[in-house]
Order: sequence, then structure tokens, then C-alpha cells
Amino acid sequence: MKIGFSRFAAALAACSLPFSSLAHAALDLPSAPQQLNASDYQSKADALLTKYQRALETVPDNLRLYGSPDARFLIREFSDVECPWCRSCHPEVIKAADALPDEIAVEWVHMAGPFHDPAGTDEAAALECVYSLKDNRTFWAALDLLFESTAGNGKGSPLTNKLPVIFDLDPQSFQECRSSPALHSSLKEIFDQAYDAGVTATPALLIADRLKNRMKLFTGARKAEDILKIIQEFKEQE
Repeated sequence: MKIGFSRFAAALAACSLPFSSLAHAALDLPSAPQQLNASDYQSKADALLTKYQRALETVPDNLRLYGSPDARFLIREFSDVECPWCRSCHPEVIKAADALPDEIAVEWVHMAGPFHDPAGTDEAAALECVYSLKDNRTFWAALDLLFESTAGNGKGSPLTNKLPVIFDLDPQSFQECRSSPALHSSLKEIFDQAYDAGVTATPALLIADRLKNRMKLFTGARKAEDILKIIQEFKEQE
């Protein structure tokens, strides 16, 4: 399985970014993970699929994309389900995109590194299997669910194994996909490309103005208002 993120490496290499190394914004670290009973699965899945309606089921270029493929501003979110700061930052990124739905889209890029393995890479692989066996919208719903339910810092989510039940996937196909050496090789390649290009910590946000071909990379968690301020600064440079 090949993951369609490779062009971000060229984008990173081409930008002499200003690379912001600011510390994490004043976000609260996540509370205890959410626990679900079997009877809650369907209602939770339905709620998440409704929440992520702006994620098209099918998107061009094999992307994990929230929002319009034609949005002027693209936020590439380099992140890891097992990273507590990523868990705090992710809803802020979605909040910023929802504030300007015609202008901002979000692309997820897996950065599950060795520091949170095996849980981090296993969750990334499971999410990729949701994408390939279902669709892009279900990927975003499953991502949200794992962020909510993981204990973080490599401890993993008890719901990773239950994704086939929650999102109506064929269990055997899911397990075969999840353990695929080709998939794990692709995830490592994405991590290595991003790391070599300068993304050495998570979360990291590469915010691109595709109309003016400008971009800027930020490391550390950001609040939605900070992200929107960056978007406004891009606009004011016109």
C-alpha cells in the first residue's frame, strides 16, 4: 500500500521557510481517555461521521483531506495519535478550518515515530486501513476516535482493535491490511522524509497559501485563533 503524501517532502524542501520553533501554545493537555461500551459504538460512529461531513468520501491524489480540495489555504498537520500535544492541537486545527470552510483544508500526515512504537505505528496503520477499506471521511472519524480514547505516550487506544466493529469493516481484511509490510514501509518512508526535511517534532503545521505559493512551518501545538491569525497575515501580504 502506497500512501499519497509524497509531494509534501518537495514542498518542505522548496521552502526556505521561516521555521518557527515557538513552544506549545497555552493549551490544556488532554484528560483521561474516553471509554466506550459496545452499545455506544454505532451512535459514536454516526456522530463522528456527521461531525466530519466536510471530509469528502473520495478526494483526489489519495489524500487524507478535511475540507475542499480547492481551498486556497492548506494546513498539513504532521502528527501522531500517541503524542499528547498532538491530541490537544488537532481539534484546534479542525476548529480553524471550520471557521473558514471555503478557504481552509487540512491534510493529515502521519508522523508516528519510534518513540511511541509499537502503538503509534500500529494506530497509523489501522487508520490507513480504515481509509483503504472504507473512505476518507471514515478515516477522519476514526482518527478523532483514537485521539479521544488513547492513553497517549505509547500506551495506545483500546479501540484500535475494535475499529472494524465500530465502522463496519471486514475484520479479516482489516487485520491483513494492518499487518502489511508494505504499509509499514510506507509509513516509515513518510516519517523519514518529513524528518529529513526538518519536521523533527510533533505536532507541526505547514500552512500553505496555494494562491500565492507561500508557506510557513510551525512546530508545537497551536490554538485555532493563532492559526487564523497566520492565515490573515498571508492575506494581508497580497
